[in-house]
Amino acid sequence: MNLRFKKNFKPLLCKPNPYYSLPLINSSLLYYGSFGMQSLHFGVSTFKQINTIRIKISRYLKRLNSLKFKIFIRIFFIYSVTQKPKLTRMGKGSGSIKQWIGVFKPGLIFVEVYSRCPLSILKKACVSVYKLLPIKFIFVAIKVAR
Repeated sequence: MNLRFKKNFKPLLCKPNPYYSLPLINSSLLYYGSFGMQSLHFGVSTFKQINTIRIKISRYLKRLNSLKFKIFIRIFFIYSVTQKPKLTRMGKGSGSIKQWIGVFKPGLIFVEVYSRCPLSILKKACVSVYKLLPIKFIFVAIKVAR
């Protein structure tokens, strides 16, 4: 796919009709991990923000000598954000791609952690991440697995 001229429409960040207020069915269950983070409202995140979450959780768990853990990221960065360079004149296209963003919807589990650590340790690892994201989320433990 040619990404040179790719410019997406802005994603929906509000509820335009009642269809969007329905809960997400496939994305609201834990499939891979024993612990996850679930978003509470609409929002947008960049790839760098999610990557810093992954790094921070893995460093916290490595420091506690829990050698076997795995982090699953279940959000996809499908919208491109373009920006023209500074001091350029108006017109002549949309500019080059600056970053990729992913969209949060209410009920979406976007990070899962599989580990044999106690849930209290996993919760402390995820509390340290709470201020890094622009959305509010809750912690979800295993309820239904497949």
